[in-house]
Amino acid sequence: MSNHSSRVSHLVRLEHLNPCLQWVLAHYSIERASWIVQRLTAQVQQGGASGIFVAATSIAESANGGNAATAIDPEKLCGVAIAIRQPANSATLLAFQVVRDASSGEVLAPLVERLSQTGVTFIQSGCDDDGQANVLAAGGFEPLANLVMMSLEADQFAVARESAGGKPARCDAPAAVTWFDLDQLGDNWMTRLNDVAGRTFIDTQDCPRLSDFRTAAEIVQGYAEATHFDRRLASLMRVDGDWAGCLILTLHPGTARTESLSHDAQTSPPEAGAVELTYMGLVPEYRGKGLARQLLAKTICSAQANGASRVVLAVDRDNRPASAIYQRLGWREVIGEMVWGRKI
Repeated sequence: MSNHSSRVSHLVRLEHLNPCLQWVLAHYSIERASWIVQRLTAQVQQGGASGIFVAATSIAESANGGNAATAIDPEKLCGVAIAIRQPANSATLLAFQVVRDASSGEVLAPLVERLSQTGVTFIQSGCDDDGQANVLAAGGFEPLANLVMMSLEADQFAVARESAGGKPARCDAPAAVTWFDLDQLGDNWMTRLNDVAGRTFIDTQDCPRLSDFRTAAEIVQGYAEATHFDRRLASLMRVDGDWAGCLILTLHPGTARTESLSHDAQTSPPEAGAVELTYMGLVPEYRGKGLARQLLAKTICSAQANGASRVVLAVDRDNRPASAIYQRLGWREVIGEMVWGRKI
């Protein structure tokens, strides 16, 4: 617990999450607030509430005026930070806001200390407005990338696949290209994935600053340890006998609702799921040869085979070659987000 003037900062027990959540959501747009709730709901349903960490700063009468067991008075709140634990020693700061004269540092201090105790070495966060960017910068975060979230709806799959794969539309690759799903590689799959994916990060135009915070092995580990990771949906591309590229897809179940984020989830029937293009990349010597279209054609084929309602992805706005391909094939921008990172 840290004390600053008449304020006190401390971790918050999960039974007191809801008042903190309601307070912080009031500072976001409806779209952003909805996204935060969805992420927290997914964490409760898939990973458990123990992966959620909350810190708050409140006006206090004395240095002993707040602790994790104390009920939260929304009228006295002047800062809230909510994070979820992620694979590969990382965490995502989902919601973070300060008001009055509270500082970002004092709100974050107990949260960062607790995350560090659990082995977290990197925290990532996102924002969609300058005010929130200033709060993150004051909290020691640095900008990583300006991402664009894009979506291709199911009624566009056939046209997009035909454009990506050529006519007639085919789900099988040309003779020079062969695919290996990771579950075909036996016990050696992680070593091979690290090798090929690691080489695709060389001189990448997609979030190049991430390499200042995470090693290639840590990034790949994060993909492989994600809740919905499925080796059958992750493939390596081989061209003329050489490993040329990597494709990682994630099949997400439909979004379900929960009545209370701090208790067992009470869910409604799920909606149709989406396939997320989690990562795709080519090693440097195979870029500019039209192989990105092969990766996208395989992505769409997988989405069709799994009955997905859409294919979603995030791309660095500065990665113009990739953005141009997605747009030509029918992906449409949904929302933009600036991504920030901080080592701890």
